[in-house]
Amino acid sequence: MVTETEAGALRRAFNDLRWTLVRIIVGVVLVMAAMIVLVFRMDPSTGKDAPAVPLPPVSAPILPSPTTIVSPIPLPD
Repeated sequence: MVTETEAGALRRAFNDLRWTLVRIIVGVVLVMAAMIVLVFRMDPSTGKDAPAVPLPPVSAPILPSPTTIVSPIPLPD
């Protein structure tokens, strides 16, 4: 026979399990919703994330040319 304290412990254990499962399901649903939003924001022609505001064209190269040698140590002639 199950005593009152054992029944209360079982009830609390199943209640904790139920709320844990609810949290997991809600988390999975939120992650799926975020992924769906990201997929619909993509630019279908490039497959990349479409910017919210069009970026201005870059007029100057950001990196130096590959022939430029930058060395902190003086090189011999």
